[in-house]
Amino acid sequence: MNWTQIIITLITSGAFLGLFTIRERKTEMMLNNSAKLNDGWMQLANERQEMLKEKDKKLDEKDEKIDEQYRISSSLRHKLDDANTRAAVAELMICDKVGCGDRNPPLGTHMHTQQCQGCQQSEIHNEEE
Repeated sequence: MNWTQIIITLITSGAFLGLFTIRERKTEMMLNNSAKLNDGWMQLANERQEMLKEKDKKLDEKDEKIDEQYRISSSLRHKLDDANTRAAVAELMICDKVGCGDRNPPLGTHMHTQQCQGCQQSEIHNEEE
């Protein structure tokens, strides 16, 4: 066998051509692998974005619920403050003489909505002086 037959056999069988295309196949396989990796990372990034959107949506819903609870709490505090104020005023304006028509509040204040005998007597007494 001489060298020319060996070279001709290698060229016709494709082995010689295979030696040159091995490098191209490796490059192609590397490109395919990198494309698959890129696709995987893109898919992962898309999933992460969707998860973040869902979490933002849930967070917004929770914020709305918290705001609503604050509004309810504020309203109830306001009502309680009003009730406590009315109770304090009623306690100050209560008559210390039970069962009489003369109102005599404990702190000496008196709402002059009606003319009681005590008010009339004090007015007469003040006029005389």
